[in-house]
Amino acid sequence: YFFTDETAAFYFGKGQFDRCQKILRKMGRVNGRGYEVLEEVQVEMTDDTDNAAKENETNNSFLIIFQSGTEILSMAIKCSLLWAMSSLLYYGLAYNISVLPGNDFINLTIGAVFDAFGSLTYPFYADHPKIGRRNAFRLLFTVGAFVTGVNVFFILEDERNKLDCVQDEGDGNKISQILQIFLWGLGRSISSAAFSVTYQYISEVFPTFLRSRAMGFCAFFANLLASFSPAVIGLRRFYSWLPNLIFTGCCVFGSILTIGLPETLGRETPVNVEEAKKMYRG
Repeated sequence: YFFTDETAAFYFGKGQFDRCQKILRKMGRVNGRGYEVLEEVQVEMTDDTDNAAKENETNNSFLIIFQSGTEILSMAIKCSLLWAMSSLLYYGLAYNISVLPGNDFINLTIGAVFDAFGSLTYPFYADHPKIGRRNAFRLLFTVGAFVTGVNVFFILEDERNKLDCVQDEGDGNKISQILQIFLWGLGRSISSAAFSVTYQYISEVFPTFLRSRAMGFCAFFANLLASFSPAVIGLRRFYSWLPNLIFTGCCVFGSILTIGLPETLGRETPVNVEEAKKMYRG
């Protein structure tokens, strides 16, 4: 951390062109290519100096998000809600482990394996040119809605069997329990992947000088909403199927939020507000 340079794009977006040139010269000494970019920076520097300086005169806190226009604020709210839906699903399913059939420790291990699978495999489709970030979100939330929705029927079936005093039915009951655990694990994998895509998307959709504050803004409000996940799990005291139904609704809402989101795969990250707005408008 202490020996790693900041990126030239960050300094350029902040209007600190001297530091930007210093980083590019250092790149040029190492790989021989930084000098080419340096010439372009020097050409653009005159045009962008006033805009960058004006942007940096604004508040350095997260309040700058509210001062950067309705399009930036709207994008921050959408990203916060996407993050919140994936977090609520992830933590909700994690807390819901106690109601699953079987051993809690074995189920915890199964959940960890599914978590790792989701985190390791998401780049294969999120970075695919025919899918991209936006469709990755849509795919994950759609499958998540299906998985959590099907689990509602499993829970209702278990309740019906208990009311009818039905005893274990051998292989059929075991298959039902295995499917319930598998769908729970698949939901964990989906929420873990959506979590990862959210981080990557936010780092690509906001302008350079605003990116870290936008990340903090989204994380704060997403985790604030996700903190209600234990309360959602507590609703099973009234209706055992209600938490899973809420998770299904979260996935449906997350899928709807992806409508109108700009695709960031293969596009240059915006440096200033104008470039960000141009990306949002398509």
